[in-house]
Amino acid sequence: MTLLPGTAPIAVPRPLPAWVQAAREEAVRPQPKIRSGQHRRALFADPHSVARDLAENVTTAWFSARGGSEIAIPIGVVAALSLIAPADDKGPDLGDQLLSKTPEELAELLRHIWSMHWIRRPDLIERALPFHDWLNHGDPAPDLLHAAHEAAHAAINSGLLDFTGHADPIFRDGVDILAGLVMNMRSKAQRAGNGEFYTPEVACDLMARVLLGTQTDLTPGMSFHDPAAGSGGMMRAAAQYMRELGLNPADFHWYMNDIDPIAVACCAANAIVWGLGPNVVIAKADSLAEPEWPTRALAERAEIIAHRDRTLDQAMTEAAWRRAARLLDQLTQPLERTA
Repeated sequence: MTLLPGTAPIAVPRPLPAWVQAAREEAVRPQPKIRSGQHRRALFADPHSVARDLAENVTTAWFSARGGSEIAIPIGVVAALSLIAPADDKGPDLGDQLLSKTPEELAELLRHIWSMHWIRRPDLIERALPFHDWLNHGDPAPDLLHAAHEAAHAAINSGLLDFTGHADPIFRDGVDILAGLVMNMRSKAQRAGNGEFYTPEVACDLMARVLLGTQTDLTPGMSFHDPAAGSGGMMRAAAQYMRELGLNPADFHWYMNDIDPIAVACCAANAIVWGLGPNVVIAKADSLAEPEWPTRALAERAEIIAHRDRTLDQAMTEAAWRRAARLLDQLTQPLERTA
């Protein structure tokens, strides 16, 4: 075929395939917000399955990141995240906000969580010291921050916030998240050496129903004692059963003790998550050697609260003096002369 000078072949456009045209239209269409991870509320998720998967995923994330043998740190990260909840269910997704933080920002957030709860419940936060002590001595090492960051991501993506972030406490106390994590973090030999034996939650629920009886058997103001509480599983079951009966666990007194400091810290964090109320006393003692542990725990609790009150009073006084000093400086400043 020959072409005349200065002429070009006439190009006949071919129609685009239907799938290409659909892809182009989809690309320019506004897309809904995509949430990263699996932290969206699962309406029909089994809480026991979530707790089991969370324990495995957090354990794998921590040791894969070479976090070390200080297992109180990743358990404390999960405990701290359990203490926060979305301010507004219709607002920005809490999981996305947490997942977007850098390791340094996450550490600062954890400090803030523990500090705010110390103001409200210093008696419980002091018992949870193994969970947040690593944040109280300067800036943690980058490797430790990275491992804690990985553990936090594993917990959120495993569905932690679906349960601990629920507004209704009857959903929050449906499962003991921390108990399974402790069991998973420790080897079988360690658990046997410490005499730790996990009581299945089904057994705890059955024992609570048998021991507590009916609503007429429970009177507000009654006390419940567990001298070998572990992470507080029996108290969780009792509180859940009370709510089923229409009672408020905050109207009762809860005494928990364990010889293991990590178990004691779990009790303290769980008491807040499960909404056990203001009448919670937690001790770290050998209940066989010290049968009067509740008396000592009460005295320590009173001293911790008194220390909180003194600290806040001092902080408020110093803030008032600073405001007064600034006001005095403003009043004594020479007036500017205007021409």
